[in-house]
Amino acid sequence: MIPRDPLSGRRILVLSPDRWGAMHLSKHHYALALAERGNEVLFLQPAEPTPTAPRVERVEGGVRVVTWSGSSSLRLRYHARFVHDALYRRSVGNVLSAIGGPPDVVWCFETNVFSDLRVFRAPVRIYHPVDAVFGPQQRTLARSAQLVLSVAPEILNAIPLGGARGHILNHGLSEEFARFARDRDPEPRRAGPVRVGFIGSLFKEKLAHTAMRRIIEEHPDVEFHIWSPLALSASNVAGLESAPRTQFVRHLGTLANVRLHGLQRPADVARAVQSLDLFLFCDRGNAWNSHKLLEYLSTGKPVVSMPVSRYRGSALIEMTASDDDDEFRALFARSLENLDSLSAPAAQRARMTFALEQTYARQIDRISALLAESLVKSTASA
Repeated sequence: MIPRDPLSGRRILVLSPDRWGAMHLSKHHYALALAERGNEVLFLQPAEPTPTAPRVERVEGGVRVVTWSGSSSLRLRYHARFVHDALYRRSVGNVLSAIGGPPDVVWCFETNVFSDLRVFRAPVRIYHPVDAVFGPQQRTLARSAQLVLSVAPEILNAIPLGGARGHILNHGLSEEFARFARDRDPEPRRAGPVRVGFIGSLFKEKLAHTAMRRIIEEHPDVEFHIWSPLALSASNVAGLESAPRTQFVRHLGTLANVRLHGLQRPADVARAVQSLDLFLFCDRGNAWNSHKLLEYLSTGKPVVSMPVSRYRGSALIEMTASDDDDEFRALFARSLENLDSLSAPAAQRARMTFALEQTYARQIDRISALLAESLVKSTASA
């Protein structure tokens, strides 16, 4: 019998390429939202490099993190995949024993480690790549899922679906930000120094850090508030550790108009950014979508961004046509000049309304409906 809501009251195993920590990306937010929905949620973080018995520990919001060890080197992963897969089947068996057997749902954000989601013996399988897929295994993994989700057509179109159903779904908005958007009435911008926000990692590989530095230096009367790990070792997500990037972060700390807030709890960040006037999104190169943009939009405040295909042609974001640093700097300067009109209550309300339509709770409702349809069809054709 197919349940009316396949994503309530289930044991759900989330496969993540990022560890659990202070920084939350889409896979962390989905795990928390699924737990809030009454599911037993297990979060399988990246395998430890040294042998360790699988263990399960509660972290936050009812989510339990699974620590485990893999059994394959990168050399085997890319040059002897069949050996890699055989070793990981054994490791997955150990994980399933540690968590008490197969889950009801396996939800995979990890694109590199596994070749077949059926190894988890879950009756419901979701493949959810949120970044570009490159290797053949990243594409063919979809064939072992019933539902393939992604945040941009450029990603989904590169994946051979086989018998799976594919669907484009925007990123989600976390409840920490959504509650402020629901409760706050937009008001015209108040007089005073302009305050600009950036939330994310200054060590992110795609960050246009030179353009960001020049914007900050060219506008000494503007306050820049930055929430980011101040060392890559403090981050639970991937980044680029290089001398130029480390020097960039140190340099920001010397500027009088920069406030480095480090890592803070999402609820604290959401509260702090409500009083800002403008946000920066500085990713370059194949930026197709970002959950960070929804957090910015939920405040109602204007956003100045490098190109993001999901929002191309949208009036919600001030966006350049290219990744050119000079174009980005010029757009920022124009946005400062037009800040009062960009901050008009009607414009703020449009941004907030859009963001609230994308909460994680609503996205899970949509995914549950898609799953129910897919499962009915697969049962009928069996």
